[in-house]
Amino acid sequence: MTAITDAADSSPDDLEPLYAIVDPDALDRLFAPTTQGDTRSDGQVTFSYAGYHVTVTSDGMIELDPLDDERE
Repeated sequence: MTAITDAADSSPDDLEPLYAIVDPDALDRLFAPTTQGDTRSDGQVTFSYAGYHVTVTSDGMIELDPLDDERE
């Protein structure tokens, strides 16, 4: 959420709770080690939140693109 508040120059109190948009436990499970214990080396998930497309990658990077971006 810090990335969003920084990009939008807003307070966390101004935003809907992130857990109302995406299940944080599900995100953790997506990027958790495999059943063999191997680290997941690739993958990403994208969702809309607070006026942005938010992309989270398996290496922990967060990318924000405004929703009005024409990339769709």
